[in-house]
Amino acid sequence: MSGLSGTPFSQIDGGRDAFDHKHAEVSLAAALGQARLSATLDRLGEPGQARWDPIAGEVELRGRTFEAQQLGSFDGTSWLWSWANPHLAIPEAKTVLARGLRDRAAELGVPAFAVPMIDAADESLPYMLGAFAIAHGYGEAYYLANQSQVYMFVPGQLDRPSQSPIEQLRRAIDALDAAGVSYDLVRGLPLAAERLGVTVVRDDRDVIAKDGTSELRFPLARDGATLRTLALCFTSKKTSLADLQAHLRKARGVAELPLAQVDEATLEIAGPGYTVRIARTDRLREVMREATRTGDEQAKRYGAVVTVSTAVTPSYLGTLMGIGDIGGIGVAKAWAPTAMLTAGGGAAPTGPMVAFEAIQVCERLHALPGSLVYDTMLRSMYPRS
Repeated sequence: MSGLSGTPFSQIDGGRDAFDHKHAEVSLAAALGQARLSATLDRLGEPGQARWDPIAGEVELRGRTFEAQQLGSFDGTSWLWSWANPHLAIPEAKTVLARGLRDRAAELGVPAFAVPMIDAADESLPYMLGAFAIAHGYGEAYYLANQSQVYMFVPGQLDRPSQSPIEQLRRAIDALDAAGVSYDLVRGLPLAAERLGVTVVRDDRDVIAKDGTSELRFPLARDGATLRTLALCFTSKKTSLADLQAHLRKARGVAELPLAQVDEATLEIAGPGYTVRIARTDRLREVMREATRTGDEQAKRYGAVVTVSTAVTPSYLGTLMGIGDIGGIGVAKAWAPTAMLTAGGGAAPTGPMVAFEAIQVCERLHALPGSLVYDTMLRSMYPRS
């Protein structure tokens, strides 16, 4: 991209850390838009040839032409906004969305929106900027053309979702977890909820999204961090919380963890920089909801479900676990220490990072007689290989 001098994040107010934190706040709202695009394209038919034209402001996918404006382009080392591109004479009328973000850079607290060219050899940058645009209303969804050009779909062209607002929210979170995208649920949920027309309430232990009688609870650690669901353990209705506690305490390694009972339905392990919460319910609606989440009909035969959720903070000094490709016959992805995954210059692990103690708990629950355990982040039943 000759003719322009790029600006690294180190020279942009707030630097990369501020940019990433802002992105974590909008990820969930953006995921809702991307889900609408996926549903629309699935209805249109099988993937085929694609065409895009920044001058005409069009993207053609699966035989349908959408009105879409180029947000910018990425060459592997730099991001160039469409309004600053010296190589393309894009009409101003076709850069309205990109200029809208630029003009609100200070208001939105993201100075990078007003920087013509950003130097960053980061392949996630186009996706992140597309997400910012969706979340702030500058496009309904985005399309990455030729792994380099980001196009924003002008609002009003995508199908209305068939799922309930709560189900849309659940699927969006699952999609972010599967893609390994960082998100701040506490700060980002109100924006997503506003898009869906649902209400958000918070108490000492949960953030709750409500739509009529339907709700989705997101547990909070004592420090306010959002706990992310790591596993679902299905048991008989007769298996009590006391039974679970006794089972966990019989295993070497797990027995030494600071396990405490919080209330009649919850156990918790809270150590330096990490939290693991073990919550049991035998309410039929909740058990069936979580069983449906697994995609396994066998899970619906159980009378209770134990949800293992966890959070880890930068102060954690133990063994951090990540998801990576470890090879081997029949093994695609698995949990492994991040130090092992990155050893020898290997690629960074994908997905969220969790404390080793959380994995220990899941492994121990898998040893509970008659149980069925589902890893929500790997999307697989135990044994996970």
